[in-house]
Amino acid sequence: MLEEYGGTSNLVVDPALSGAVERTDLERSSSAEPESSSSEAPVSQKNAVSYMAARLTSLHSYAVASYHLAPLPEELVPRERQRPHVRATYLSEPLFRQLLRGMERMTHTSSSYRECLSALYIVAYRAGLRLSEIQKLRLKDIERSPECWLYIRDTRLDDGKSDSATRKIPLGVLLTPEERTRLDAYLSGLWPRKAKNANALAFPSQSGWLIPMSDEEIRGPLTSILRQVGGKYYTFHHLRHTALSRLQLLLHHEALALHSLPGWAHFLPWSAAQCTAIYQTITHSSTQGDYWALAQFAGHQSPETTLHSYLHFTHWVNAACLLQAKYDWSLSLRHHFTGLSRAKLTQNDWLEGPLTWQRCREALLQSLSPYLQQVSWVLMECAPYPPLVKHKLDFDAALELIARFARHEDITDQLNRYQLTPAMVDELVEKIHLLKAFKTQRGAQRLLYSTSHHLNLLPGALRSHKEQVELRKVVKLARQVYREQRAAFIEWIGYLLVRSNTRNTGIPFTDPQMLQAFLSVTVLLLPATRIAIEVRCGAKRSEKSPWREVISRYRVKSEFIEKSGANRALLRIIHPDEAGICQRSTERQQNADTVKPMARYSTPLLRTVAYVVALKVMSIQELVSLGNKKKADFARQTARELTD
Repeated sequence: MLEEYGGTSNLVVDPALSGAVERTDLERSSSAEPESSSSEAPVSQKNAVSYMAARLTSLHSYAVASYHLAPLPEELVPRERQRPHVRATYLSEPLFRQLLRGMERMTHTSSSYRECLSALYIVAYRAGLRLSEIQKLRLKDIERSPECWLYIRDTRLDDGKSDSATRKIPLGVLLTPEERTRLDAYLSGLWPRKAKNANALAFPSQSGWLIPMSDEEIRGPLTSILRQVGGKYYTFHHLRHTALSRLQLLLHHEALALHSLPGWAHFLPWSAAQCTAIYQTITHSSTQGDYWALAQFAGHQSPETTLHSYLHFTHWVNAACLLQAKYDWSLSLRHHFTGLSRAKLTQNDWLEGPLTWQRCREALLQSLSPYLQQVSWVLMECAPYPPLVKHKLDFDAALELIARFARHEDITDQLNRYQLTPAMVDELVEKIHLLKAFKTQRGAQRLLYSTSHHLNLLPGALRSHKEQVELRKVVKLARQVYREQRAAFIEWIGYLLVRSNTRNTGIPFTDPQMLQAFLSVTVLLLPATRIAIEVRCGAKRSEKSPWREVISRYRVKSEFIEKSGANRALLRIIHPDEAGICQRSTERQQNADTVKPMARYSTPLLRTVAYVVALKVMSIQELVSLGNKKKADFARQTARELTD
């Protein structure tokens, strides 16, 4: 059929079909393109025929769809199933540890990025996840238990390569103690995100919790570092090859006598007892055999793909099984497989009894000696894991630590991740109790109003996303203010903790100079438009003038309420979504009998900042002194500073 379509004459195409195919690609003119000579390789002829067949098949499919032509009864060229190319590579344990060490030397990147990538590579190296699977892995897909099951599910980021790709993996038993410590330390800073957004990713990009890292962000460092330390071109998918091939060794570690070989730790990080435990965990739910269990672990539909493309120690396993086999053959089979006559078999004592490697070893090696070449090798020491780099206890970590105290949760992973000692934890707890003891004039708790068990150590929850976003910005600015104006910032913290309380959103002032000192720091943290001040004083100009003078300097929102005998100002921080909250509150009350429209809504953001920073930078003696400080003390100190 192909010869009939593609003869030496020009192919005539219906003008109506001229738009469906390029005429120049189908025409064959003997004058424009001479026939192939006999010197051309057969492969080129075969490729030309295949190309022509594909183009004609495409043309015929168009005619079938548009002009109801009968389909082709058979393919123009029979397809030959080609063996796909497999890049078989195995990353040894020492090489992987060099990868982690190389990550620590990437000083041009942020520490959080390096920590995220190290944890990602550990999970991929042990669990054998595909790149798309690890990109879409969410925090809720990781079980917080000693087993640490990973649940590979379909998400909005990826639907999975096949139905079998949906599975669960027992990561906990596959990790070494050092790797488990690293992973727990990394995840400890991420678990709070799970409560705020169920789809928060386990390995997000620097752009946001819900944005996965790009392929290049993951592959680039791995390829670059391994090329430097290993001298070869490695890809991320080689981690998957390694994980599955390692499990093949685990399935047969007894037959291979692996733990008796020198350098066995280069292949497996587990002892014989650990291998048995992992084997039972992986295969306990499979009724079809070990390799079916391994295929299920890999997310393959059958062991065919696993055996063909991912298990690179099959020859070694086969050889080990053959070495332990016994062959009780008949005389004809012995002669067939050995090529020896009956006399030679008798001479070698191979005529009776089963043939084994132990019986035939010496003779086989002697006959094969002309074809064998001895290989020299050196056993390199398996370097330890790089030390875990501990981070400073930053604001977010301190906030999470306090929340864990309140929930009576274990803080071991926090101790492993941050520069934190038990003595420092005890000091932090003592400081919290000192702040908890701050009282109002009526004897009520000043900073910890909530009776809820998970909030009784925090001054208030920042519930909205906009507050969380703004908190990070304010904390960043607060670090700068602390470095440049430390004394003023500490005074600002002290006033906020001693003069405000969780029952009232406003921060009271009875002295314009105190308000000026407080505003001078506050405007460095927040825009002036987010600050609102309500002044209650008499109607006389002399009573309003001192307040107006201070407020006019900073252009904050203000309101004066005339009240005889009063001389007081209340400062509040406007919620970043005040308008939206008030509107939604009014809409919810439309069906109520009495509607109380909400006109304003404040945020306790500054109190939270002051509370956590005080725990970090102020000593126990300073907090004790702060708790005994009175309003007059702040006024005298402010006046003294202005005088100086």
